[in-house]
Amino acid sequence: DTGVVSGSAVEDSIQSAGLVLTTDLVSHVLVIARRVLVRGGRVVFFLPVKGEEIAMPLKEVLLSRGCDRWEVSVEGRKDTESNGLRLVQDTAWLQHFSPTFSRWLVCMEKC
Repeated sequence: DTGVVSGSAVEDSIQSAGLVLTTDLVSHVLVIARRVLVRGGRVVFFLPVKGEEIAMPLKEVLLSRGCDRWEVSVEGRKDTESNGLRLVQDTAWLQHFSPTFSRWLVCMEKC
């Protein structure tokens, strides 16, 4: 036994656990953040972008990945009535690795 788990074994385990295997986990991360974070709690993650997304502002990338469902608020706006997430002002930045691949550092706070 080499200790290496095949990709199909991992997929079988994920499916048997009732989970969904997806290539874009951003919306799943935000669902978890909304559930477990207390007001003022933060989630920080890298968001890989490639192709046309590199030229897009972060808010547009998030919206294109279905993050509008999580009530992403305007940067810097405090919305005390919402239990959604907001981008923390002046914390996001784009890191370029090549002409075709970059990643955003994203910090979001529970409102």
